Amino acid sequence: MSEKTPGQQKSAGNGRPTSKSKKEDFLIVGLGASAGGIQALKEFFAHVPKDSGIAYVVILHMSPEHESKLAEVLQVSASIPVIQVRQGAAVKPDHVYVIPPNQNLAMTDRHLSLTNMIAAQERRSPVDLFFRTLAETNDSRAVSVILSGTGANGSMGLKRIKEGGGVAFAQDPAEAQYSDMPQNAILTGLVDFVLPVAEIPQKIFSYNEHRGSVQIPAAAEEDFTDEQALRDVFVHLR
Repeated sequence: MSEKTPGQQKSAGNGRPTSKSKKEDFLIVGLGASAGGIQALKEFFAHVPKDSGIAYVVILHMSPEHESKLAEVLQVSASIPVIQVRQGAAVKPDHVYVIPPNQNLAMTDRHLSLTNMIAAQERRSPVDLFFRTLAETNDSRAVSVILSGTGANGSMGLKRIKEGGGVAFAQDPAEAQYSDMPQNAILTGLVDFVLPVAEIPQKIFSYNEHRGSVQIPAAAEEDFTDEQALRDVFVHLR
């Protein structure tokens, strides 16, 4: 298991900071998956409470038939609303936003924008495209989670997340139905936590509690005080 992390204010124990911060100062978690990802997503949201104070955006790279029913499939496991994204949707805490079929999803401020997939690269890398805009607009409030899937979709995007001061998670490849996506993410050397999917939500809540109190190197500074950063993480998150 690989662990490094930043951290912010004290929390009530559910992952939500208790100090009076700006309403927009909440985490946005981007979850990327493809083959085998539906089961992993169901497991993830089964462990998310109603009041984490965090927003979740799901990018599932699969056939349109699977994508079109994703919101209703995930709603069975989730205790918070699961919504298929509409153009210009404002992102709110304690909601799950799901990408529609044959669309690319981007983050603009705290809103989601949709575009039709045109280029071949866009069809191959919708997770990378979303992670990039998530990082550009949310900095350290951005979280990436790579789940089961084939190929390397998401690996480039998580680098942007790290450059912006966010945190990166990957499902343990040993339990993923298809290990390529999490394994390729891990090979970047930038993933902070490699965990069974059922354990990822609680670690995100812990990160949210300590956000700002622990500093770790960004992607470009990966070698700087790395050992000390790891020691800080163990103190704050265990």
